Amino acid sequence: MKRILFITFSMGYGGAERVILLLANRMVEQGIAVKIVVREDCARNYTINDAISVTALERSNKGRFHQALTRIIQFRTIVKQFSPDCVLSFVAELDSLPALMGLKTKLIVSERFDPAKWPTTPFKRCLRDFLYPRADGFVFQSYGAQAYFANFLKKKKQIIIANPLTPGLPYHVNIHGNSRLIAACRLTNSQKNLILMIDAVSDVITSGVECYLDIFGEGPDRAMLNDYIVCKGQQKNITLKGFSTNIHQEMANSAAFIISSNYEGVSNSMLEALAIGTPVIATDCPPGGARMFIKNGENGLLVPVGDRERLADAIKTVLTNPEYAEEMGQRATAIREQLDVNKITDQWMTFIHSVIDERQNNA
Repeated sequence: MKRILFITFSMGYGGAERVILLLANRMVEQGIAVKIVVREDCARNYTINDAISVTALERSNKGRFHQALTRIIQFRTIVKQFSPDCVLSFVAELDSLPALMGLKTKLIVSERFDPAKWPTTPFKRCLRDFLYPRADGFVFQSYGAQAYFANFLKKKKQIIIANPLTPGLPYHVNIHGNSRLIAACRLTNSQKNLILMIDAVSDVITSGVECYLDIFGEGPDRAMLNDYIVCKGQQKNITLKGFSTNIHQEMANSAAFIISSNYEGVSNSMLEALAIGTPVIATDCPPGGARMFIKNGENGLLVPVGDRERLADAIKTVLTNPEYAEEMGQRATAIREQLDVNKITDQWMTFIHSVIDERQNNA
């Protein structure tokens, strides 16, 4: 194996981008040529190895159909020029599969979302379900996502591989009386349900338990969320902090990490918080990524999706029982060995080789 091509939405600040870079860096170290193709060019907030080529597809302003067709043609041209042994797709497959039709290039799809909710329209989900069986292999993050496709991907090579952890994570700092909560995610309320988080933290404050919430990240709902915080009168206690280049230390210095998503593939920031040892409170959202890593009450707290009262109660539990919270956090750090980047990369490489070898044996 000499060449690997990734395709993703962007190289901004999302979890998928971080996973791609961790994998790409290890592949480059093994002498593999790596190219990353992005559908949307944007500011790149991660440091990219100079040996990794990044190409952005050009946008078309002539309507959605023309834009999709333009992406397919551009991507097909790039694949022909780069001639990869395998394409690893980190987008819902509406472009890559049509672009690769008739080519011998192998395609592995990394399913990053809750497939029941993404893509967001029934038509696009039906199109995805029609196209998926034409891929050569699938990497899922959770058993729930894999189960969604069980009926029509039975004969396809597939595996569950967790996201790797960023090397060199700090450990949680046990600060006596710490009442600072933290969240780190893309500011999209329809998925992340940050309104629920803001409401729950407001309820905790109203109950007489002192706390502060810092929400790190950027996204399209920033202005709406800021207005909502002001409307709640919580601008002194709840702050939108934007993107941070030191987010892991921010986690280490917090009393708890909160994720309130309605649905989520597997949250990278949640995994990092667990590995750091910061007590984690997460919604038990589909397709089940949080419950794969959190045993409720042992190494973190799980609450039902959309349950404002239970979320507030979980926050109060952590803040008013610091010894219990610290013990949960310490147990959670065991995830470091499980999600070591070298182990996860080896799993990917073994699976990629198996897909390539199967195609070659059938040729």
